[in-house]
Amino acid sequence: METTSSLGADERRGPGSVEVQVAAAALQRSEVFHVVKELLGFVLYMHHQIPSVLQSLETEFAGLKEEMSEMTAPLAELKPSDQRKYNTRKREVRCRVKKQEKLMKGISTVLSAFQQALDKVSTIEGVALILGGSLAVRALISCGAGSLSYTGPTKLFLLVRCPCTLNLPLDFAPKREFRYSKKQVVPQQMSIKCNTAYYQKNNKHVASIVDPSCCTSESSPSDVIWFQCKHTIRGLPCKASLEG
Repeated sequence: METTSSLGADERRGPGSVEVQVAAAALQRSEVFHVVKELLGFVLYMHHQIPSVLQSLETEFAGLKEEMSEMTAPLAELKPSDQRKYNTRKREVRCRVKKQEKLMKGISTVLSAFQQALDKVSTIEGVALILGGSLAVRALISCGAGSLSYTGPTKLFLLVRCPCTLNLPLDFAPKREFRYSKKQVVPQQMSIKCNTAYYQKNNKHVASIVDPSCCTSESSPSDVIWFQCKHTIRGLPCKASLEG
């Protein structure tokens, strides 16, 4: 599989790497979850796999579901013209909910699995987001191809990098041979560096989710492997995304 976007996945820096310095000693579980969710939504939106930014999409979907539930309640007698408008709106809402439901369920399931991993594992050294269900599509996307070059919906995979001795939830499977070809794929990386000195001085007994030394640990490289989430997110068709 090929990496298209990652958080603290590799110590090496390249042209596609972004480093963020934070004053905190270490990121808390809730902060790691928020960062990964934001990156996930960013990747999906920038490659036109979702019709709007994730926060707006969640708000819209919740509103549509609420409206649909209200429409199931019995109404007082309406004029024929009002009844036609009501039925038209009801069909429209039902259609939009049906179109987005599988996507939103996929996003929710992946994020829920990641939250369980954060709750169960004391140290996660990296997170990778892979966009594209096939080698050719992943290579195009990672090299900068967006909706103008590839218009179809595709899959997004989530992987976490942890010591192999840790027991992740059943939603994750070990991927010991996870690699990507640098000739075919140009990964975009984001590394978060915490305040190591502050951590060592004031937080000696605080466990961190992202290692304060920027995703390095005492474990040897062979002891740290990738685990892939068994759930995936499939984007919406580009035409539907553009029409909103």
